[in-house]
Amino acid sequence: MGAFAESWRLLRTSVQILRAWSVLIGFAGRAILWSMVVAVLIYLATLAIPDTAGWARAGVVGVGYLLAAYVTVVYEAALVTQAHLTLGGADPSLRAGTVAAASKRRQLMPWVLITAAETYAVSDIEGTAATTLAGGLWLAITMLILPTIMLTDTAGWTAILKALNLLRKHWALGVIGAALVTTATAILVSPGLVLLTLEPESTELLLLFGALALVWLLPTVIISLALVVVYQTLLFQAILYRTAVG
Repeated sequence: MGAFAESWRLLRTSVQILRAWSVLIGFAGRAILWSMVVAVLIYLATLAIPDTAGWARAGVVGVGYLLAAYVTVVYEAALVTQAHLTLGGADPSLRAGTVAAASKRRQLMPWVLITAAETYAVSDIEGTAATTLAGGLWLAITMLILPTIMLTDTAGWTAILKALNLLRKHWALGVIGAALVTTATAILVSPGLVLLTLEPESTELLLLFGALALVWLLPTVIISLALVVVYQTLLFQAILYRTAVG
């Protein structure tokens, strides 16, 4: 099977898994919601810091990026373990996934640090299109890292290097898969983004469009994150199978 056909099959299977086991979306929901809580708390903390203490403000923001990255990575890792279970027909569990991720929190720390740095770098990119492109490229490079950490005995930096080497040997699957997933998620959230770009003259309409955008974006961003992580898990398994059969 060619790389595009295989990637398309994996995308469709990922959607089917999310439809069959909606509990998996709960991991992504917790990742997004807890990240939002961290962002609000950090924002409130920066308001209490005087303008003259720029170093303190930078430190608080840095801690915020690390905490948000930690929360996101842990719940994504939990989702990987439970998506993997569904491939064998087992039912996923929020508790089991969280326990599995917590048991490997030390092994996940290098990836947490990298994720925090990447999030900070992407936040400086202006424009939705540029941000989406940067996110897609990053996904293409790092697609197998979390599954490698969670589904093998390799941990930390060694797991990251192993994942990068594995993806290098199957780069077409990584690039095409990242493109398909990025396109799918961009289409999913685009109505909400369009609402945010509208600039009606009426304040009431502006508030209405903002509320509708929030109502659309929150669930679709959560579903998009779940789709990406499930796809990563399936891609990892597909590449392992290809490697095993030669």
